[in-house]
Amino acid sequence: MESSETDCLVLNIHTPHGAAKAAADGSQGVRSRPVMVLLHGGRFVTGGAAEQGFNASLLARRADAVVVVAQYRLGALGFLAHRALTAADGTSGNYGLLDQQSALRWVYTNAAAFGGDPTQVSLWGIEAGGLSALLHVAMPDSTEFFRRLVLQSAAWERLPTLEQGEDTGDAAAAAMGCADAADALACLRGKSTAEVVAAAAAPGMWQRWGPVVDGVNIRAQLSQVLADPFYVQGAIPGGVLAGLGANDSTADLSFLLANASSAAAETTALGSAPAAAGPVVAISPDRFGAEVAARFAGAADTAAIAAFYRALYRLPASGSTASVTAFQALAQAVTDGSLLCPLRRMLSRVNRSGPDTYLYELQHPLSFVDPRLGSSGSEAAALALGQPCFLSCGHYSGAFLQGEQTLSDRLMGSLAAFVRGQPPSATGPESESAVRRWARFGDPAAGAGEALVRLDVPVSTPGSVTDSPAACSKLWDAQGWPAA
Repeated sequence: MESSETDCLVLNIHTPHGAAKAAADGSQGVRSRPVMVLLHGGRFVTGGAAEQGFNASLLARRADAVVVVAQYRLGALGFLAHRALTAADGTSGNYGLLDQQSALRWVYTNAAAFGGDPTQVSLWGIEAGGLSALLHVAMPDSTEFFRRLVLQSAAWERLPTLEQGEDTGDAAAAAMGCADAADALACLRGKSTAEVVAAAAAPGMWQRWGPVVDGVNIRAQLSQVLADPFYVQGAIPGGVLAGLGANDSTADLSFLLANASSAAAETTALGSAPAAAGPVVAISPDRFGAEVAARFAGAADTAAIAAFYRALYRLPASGSTASVTAFQALAQAVTDGSLLCPLRRMLSRVNRSGPDTYLYELQHPLSFVDPRLGSSGSEAAALALGQPCFLSCGHYSGAFLQGEQTLSDRLMGSLAAFVRGQPPSATGPESESAVRRWARFGDPAAGAGEALVRLDVPVSTPGSVTDSPAACSKLWDAQGWPAA
């Protein structure tokens, strides 16, 4: 590959007005701002720092912080593991994460030039970017460049091993005509970017790209890393602020189900260019059961999972008549099983190590989004960035209602407080900017020790509530899910 074809490590830096100039001029009494490094989502195959939805200029101003949005390699270019590459370099497959690490190192070295404080860097990730942020905790060469984590729509999960990643790489190499082990290295390195991207996007391949536990950059699974309290204290001393939508998975899942027949449409489902026809789909009770069985195949009893959500949404045990309700039941199972319950377990483990943790759930569906989707993860990200977009600003956008704008302002204020080392309920740069009465997730005063902050409109009512979701404590934990 020509180096120019993959020269994509780009940073978009947003600063409060005048902050960078004052730092460059060496003005007396310049106040250093906290820094937020944002990693975009897109399932490790789509997305980009330049998308309008990741325009952090408003957040930088409202939070009085430096916000850096990082670009990194995606798909096979970012995550191709192959035995020939491993033999040559000692490891392979986590190039996108190494791009992110380079960005963190650059920000740490150069933050002061933009008015930022390199000792107060928060690593913030959305969806796949959130999993990436967590994985940097498991990368000892990354932890010196940040103090705390902000996670949106992301939780720990069990990663493939390097060997499993190499199996995926073998299939991709064969698609590129590089199946012969004797010359695989030269063959792969001789391919153009277009050839690599085309092979990686083939049916059955695009959804398989992502990080692997390679034993070099990522030393172990996150569950093992977070089990060491001394390591956790040193890696994320500033703690974790995590959030999700109450119906987090609806938007993404609806595109995937509606377009599952073609790889090109599946890529569309990930937000690069969503179709304008509308994302909500209907499925039958029979398909609901099959989807649950397939998505949670590692659980102890997938029939029990299906039965729980059938009862919750009053679905019949079987049938071929499609309904949006059956889709909503599936999406809620995915939200609970892949996000809420893993986050609950993960934050509990971090709590035991000492750093403070906070968990919020957006319960307000944005006014310009189809109400049948509820409050998805895309909407939570829109409020945090102050960008009234849903998945893609080019296709789904609108305007915040007054109450939604106030909620967005206050969420940004809560982020501003957290990245300064204060509780999210503390007053941010503006006196009305923070959501009040947030309790730590692990605060014993919260009853069960799990304080979930519910965000809704009207904004005068949000506060901490004791929350022990039945789907977590009575269902998912008993299933041994997730297998982190």
